Amino acid sequence: MDLRDEAFYDFIRQFSWKKVAELLSFQECNGVDSFLGCEDVTAVLQLKSDQLNELKKNTCITLSDGSVVLLPGLESSIINLKKVLKKKREEINKQAERLHAINSSMSLATSSALIIPTQNFSSIFHPSTH
Repeated sequence: MDLRDEAFYDFIRQFSWKKVAELLSFQECNGVDSFLGCEDVTAVLQLKSDQLNELKKNTCITLSDGSVVLLPGLESSIINLKKVLKKKREEINKQAERLHAINSSMSLATSSALIIPTQNFSSIFHPSTH
């Protein structure tokens, strides 16, 4: 899950729509970690700023009182995307833990196999004459 910058946005465009990628790009959420670390990527749309007008026009419905509401399909896509990426991250973490456990046990087995008792080793080269 090391998607960053344009590779991350390409993934978002394919999985969740171009408009979701625009929303994340505007906020510099340029990777999985920054996206999952954002509590609410839609909160920026509630701010009053001329810089947000085009983004709001593409991603929201403007109500008669001037407030904006994110298009329901985009909201659903963002929720689903977050679920999928969290699940994938958990799978990767579990897999890494299993690999670490396997490597640790193999390391233990290898170091145990290399321990040769001195007494048995010396008797091979100096057999007793009985």
